[in-house]
Amino acid sequence: MKRSFQTKIALLIGLFVTMSIEGVVAKIGERKRRLQQMIRVSGNSGKPDPADLPLPECWGDCDNDDECGQGLICEQRGAWEQVTGCEGGGNDSSVTDYCVKDPDVVEPTKAPSEAPTEAPTVSPAPTKTPTMKPSKTPTSVPTVTPSQIPTSQPSYAPFGRLEYVGNEGTFYTAYPMGMCKGDCDSDDDCAAGLYCHQRNSYGAVPYCDGGVGESSTADFCSWDGTGEAPVVVGSPPEGYFKLKLYWEEGFRWQNETFEREWCMMYNYEGYPGTGLCWHGDYDEKCDESSVYVGKCIDDPRMWFTFVNVTSTKKEDPVVLEYLIMTGDDQRCFERSYRSISLERCDEDNSRQRWFAPNGDFYGESFEISQLGYTNQVVTNDHHPKSGELVELHDGAASRANDSQTALWERAF
Repeated sequence: MKRSFQTKIALLIGLFVTMSIEGVVAKIGERKRRLQQMIRVSGNSGKPDPADLPLPECWGDCDNDDECGQGLICEQRGAWEQVTGCEGGGNDSSVTDYCVKDPDVVEPTKAPSEAPTEAPTVSPAPTKTPTMKPSKTPTSVPTVTPSQIPTSQPSYAPFGRLEYVGNEGTFYTAYPMGMCKGDCDSDDDCAAGLYCHQRNSYGAVPYCDGGVGESSTADFCSWDGTGEAPVVVGSPPEGYFKLKLYWEEGFRWQNETFEREWCMMYNYEGYPGTGLCWHGDYDEKCDESSVYVGKCIDDPRMWFTFVNVTSTKKEDPVVLEYLIMTGDDQRCFERSYRSISLERCDEDNSRQRWFAPNGDFYGESFEISQLGYTNQVVTNDHHPKSGELVELHDGAASRANDSQTALWERAF
């Protein structure tokens, strides 16, 4: 079928407009990519060159906000985690921290783009009489349906206070985030049945306590009031606790001068989308019978308890021995050479009986070992990082000043 000249012209114009729009979109994307700076590391061994301080945006390796320039903060990150507002980090296995823009700092807006008008812009002038007449008879049913979520202030608080646990995949043991947890970016960051509540400065979060007096724009996971109410995980129940790596002032894990709080965790799902965990220097599929370290959060997979199985038949001095049992499925730590697996509890199995060669299980801090293997202690490999395997390591090396990961403590 032959097309008219006008039809051909219309088709050509449509094609030209489409190509122009695609070109503009491509240029905008390219410009945004160019505007993002590449990450850069100053100095070596985790210590920035003093000549570069304070560090500019996208520079590392910072230890605290004081090492970053004005309007920047030191973003703490784990391996493979993208650096906020910068190009790089997603393919980096190190835990280098970088200076990024402080989300709480609001940049001033530009001057008004248009001059003020001389006269009011509203037209026409207000009418002298009402423009609508009231209805003669009341309607048979209400014209406005009630809201699903009550709007009174008490409805914001029943699920606890807002808690910042991570951002953009950082501390991925915190994902998916639970009720009142943030900073989420999308509904995918939240647990099943929850959504990511987008908020502005000083904005409240439905069913959560906090936010009204906070200037940050962090977003938090919440409930929309429909379906089954979320179950809020709080502190461990009586008799249970988290097993947290003991830290004190002066420790420098990953060349950092502050504590991240690392806890043992089982049924670990690994890095989001991969299911991978750190087994020594290699990343392998996470094993549901193994124990790993991750950022301490309120999660039943971090709950443990001690079961006293001390023998009364042994000669003095009596050595206190315990089973280390998980909180939900009640499996116990069992040693196989250097490896530790979670198995059905058996107090007569010597490979499940643990004691503290230094410290006390119910004291301030303690080591975990077994009789006959006192030169080895339960810990991770050197400095902790998310998803790292817990097993038996040389006690002397773990106690050394360049490691300091031999001790644990109970946390609630």
